Amino acid sequence: MLYMISKVEQIVEKGEPMEDMTIRQIRLAKEITLQQMAERLGVHPNTYAAWEKEPNSISIGNAFRIAEIFGMSVDDIFLNSNSTKC
Repeated sequence: MLYMISKVEQIVEKGEPMEDMTIRQIRLAKEITLQQMAERLGVHPNTYAAWEKEPNSISIGNAFRIAEIFGMSVDDIFLNSNSTKC
């Protein structure tokens, strides 16, 4: 876990925009645990973990809820050129 956090910190320090990060990287950069995200979304942690691995499976409603939690737009999170998220 420490490795992932330091990797995210490196991305943020390099000035890479959050819009170019995966939802997992954004979550870690915002210091939100997987458990906290699952609770805020009202889903099982395994469900949220699966969404991080396969964002194409996220419903539009949950995509908007994730964007709201992150304080970002759905477009910035899910529709960017450096991502294979959707």
